[in-house]
Amino acid sequence: MSEESRLGRESIETGWTLKKITDAGVRVFYYLEDRERTLGSSMDKVMMHLSSFAAEMEREKAVQRTRDAMRRKAERGHVAGGRVYGYDNQRVGDHIERGIHPAQADVIQRIFREIAAGRGFTRVAKGLTAEGVPSPHPGRGWAATAVREMVFRELYRGRQVYGKARWERRGGTKRKIQVPEAEWSIVETPALQIVDATLWQAAHRRLDRTRAIYLHRTNGKL
Repeated sequence: MSEESRLGRESIETGWTLKKITDAGVRVFYYLEDRERTLGSSMDKVMMHLSSFAAEMEREKAVQRTRDAMRRKAERGHVAGGRVYGYDNQRVGDHIERGIHPAQADVIQRIFREIAAGRGFTRVAKGLTAEGVPSPHPGRGWAATAVREMVFRELYRGRQVYGKARWERRGGTKRKIQVPEAEWSIVETPALQIVDATLWQAAHRRLDRTRAIYLHRTNGKL
C-alpha cells in the first residue's frame, strides 16, 4: 500500500489488523516510503504505534478543519450542505447561496395548508403522488417521511439551522450523533422564507393536538 494510513487511521485497530496480517505470513510494504512494515521486535511495534497515532491525529484535525469551515459558511447564510427541496443552489463568487424555487415553494405551502387542515403525512404524500406532483426524488413518489421532514424544516420559515447532528467514528464505524441545541448554528434568513408565521403555527398547532391525543411513550404505553 502507499502508506500506513491507507490501511487505517484508528491506531489500536490498525495495529491489531497489521498483526493478524503479518502473523498469517503476509509481508506488508509501503511504496511511498520504500520500506517493509515488520513487527518482529519491540522497536518495530513502537514505530508502528507512533505512525498509526500520527495518522489518527491527522484525521481528527482534518475532520475538525472541515467542520469549522462548514460552520463558518452556515453562519454567513451560505450553503453548507447539499440541495434542499424548495430551493435552487446558485454560485455567488466563491460560495453557494440558495434561491427559492417557485414551483416547489408552491408545493411546500400546499403541504403546510393540508397539514393545518387536519390531513396526516401519509394522506398528503398519497395525494401528491396520485396527482403526479414531482417529488424530491425524481422518478419516485412521495413518502410520508419526506412530508414530515418538510413540515419540521426550519429553513422554510426563514431560519437556517446547522449542526443538529454530526458524524463521529465509534467502534470502527462512522455514526451520526445528535448535537445539543446549545451547539447549533442558527441564522435568520428571511429572504428564504417560504412559509409565513401564520401558516407555520397553524400546521404545528394541529400536529401538537394530534400528539396530545396519540402520545406513545417509550415503554409502549399510550
